[in-house]
Amino acid sequence: MGVTVVLIVDRDEQTRLRTARFIRERLEDVSVLTANSLATARDAVENQTVDVVVTGYTLGDGNGLELADYVRKTSPGTGCILYTDSESVDTDSFEDVVVEFVGKESPDAAETLAALIEQAGVELTQASYPVPEAERERLEAADQFLTIRAEIVPVGERLAGLAVDHFDASA
Repeated sequence: MGVTVVLIVDRDEQTRLRTARFIRERLEDVSVLTANSLATARDAVENQTVDVVVTGYTLGDGNGLELADYVRKTSPGTGCILYTDSESVDTDSFEDVVVEFVGKESPDAAETLAALIEQAGVELTQASYPVPEAERERLEAADQFLTIRAEIVPVGERLAGLAVDHFDASA
């Protein structure tokens, strides 16, 4: 397995650097990037491969759920972890955004965060790829292909049998 790229996003510099240092010390094969705002984090996700985004909730120019929503739409395989104090997190307008959540003041919060990052490096977290708008049409085309294939396979098998017989070859 390669290096896991983790983006730590927090408006507070000390918190951001402390979290980045802990992750670097705790996990092997990890590259840690940092960002202090929603705009800077979006830029990082757009311009480089990021495997896991760890974000605070309040970012100054937006919030961590807005970032998670953006990441899900632009890079659906990227894991998102909301790592924040027990602030009042407004989830009403983000009910479709699924993220892991770790409260900073919970027991073993940093270890829990490290375990989630480690897991995300091996497999996708709760990210699900968005369903294309034309999913129904895609499924109908796949069904139509299977129907056509079912009609063609016996003909192909018969032709192959004739070729084997005609050329005295083994099947």
